Amino acid sequence: EKLKIKTPIIALTANAFKHDIELYLNQGMNDFITKPYDEQDFFRIIEHVLNTEETLKSSNVDIIGINTNILKESVKGLYDLGIIENMSRGNQAFVQKMIKIFISLSRENTDLLKNALQVKDIQTIRKTAHKIKPSIDQMGIISLKEIVRKLENFDSETSDDLELKNMVDQLSNTLTLITDDLENV
Repeated sequence: EKLKIKTPIIALTANAFKHDIELYLNQGMNDFITKPYDEQDFFRIIEHVLNTEETLKSSNVDIIGINTNILKESVKGLYDLGIIENMSRGNQAFVQKMIKIFISLSRENTDLLKNALQVKDIQTIRKTAHKIKPSIDQMGIISLKEIVRKLENFDSETSDDLELKNMVDQLSNTLTLITDDLENV
């Protein structure tokens, strides 16, 4: 701000905790994307940031309001209800029921993953990842597609504990962001 530079900044992070993301945005980042990221998501975020910059130039909008909107839009970009909406054939009650099931399943399995990680129960981590994989695919959560498959096939002989922790944290944090957002849909 002091230098009057208007270059948009997008945070690339493995930290998908809501408070971390809010901190990034409050510190001046225009948006964020979590690792590992999908190329199409990245392009959507760039387009969103550039469109937001144009909007800011043409109006006097409260920056905190913009940051909150960016956070909400960024979280919405983490999932895609299109698959479920196609399955529903216009039945919104079905869509809402599937969202509720996803929220419940995600929270339950996030807790299982965290607990299994604490005691290094690889078998439970693998089973839990296998169980939630279809839901992640149906919800169009591209950023977790590879992670959930790696967890499902995790081999402690060829991978280390830090990698396991990072993947469980990424999965848990992203699912928490999405489920919190979906509760308001």
